[in-house]
Amino acid sequence: MDVANTVLMRGDPQFAFTLAAAVEDWPRLLPHYRSVAILAEQGHRRHVRMAALRTGIPVAWTAWQEVLLAEDRITYHHTGGRLIAMEVEWSFQPTADGVQVQLAHHYEPQYRWLPRSLQPWLAEQVAGRFFVQHIAGQTLRVLRDHVEAAGR
Repeated sequence: MDVANTVLMRGDPQFAFTLAAAVEDWPRLLPHYRSVAILAEQGHRRHVRMAALRTGIPVAWTAWQEVLLAEDRITYHHTGGRLIAMEVEWSFQPTADGVQVQLAHHYEPQYRWLPRSLQPWLAEQVAGRFFVQHIAGQTLRVLRDHVEAAGR
């Protein structure tokens, strides 16, 4: 499963990066995030537990977050939840109008209870489109609103 969401944020690229990296603030900033806990910190890496809602459906996961400021990237490696081993990358590309932010997810399905032939479909349609893209889209839209409001 490979899905991506992209949004143009008309504001300060550094502020956009800071908001995206500060996941501990997300429950205050993002109405669909129920909680975020920092479980461990190791330099520019943090182990986090995150919980959100997808149109009233609770979802939760743990992941290692790596903030790569010099590369304008933030990565996550999921270690718990329904999509263990999912790789997530936030990338920030400055533009004349602000910053283009892409949130990309990659997941190789490992559903032992489902025939291998159906796994890509389930990962793409249910995990990817229904859950991941929806939550990622909400996250990007609300963070964009905060970035653009700060620039006014």
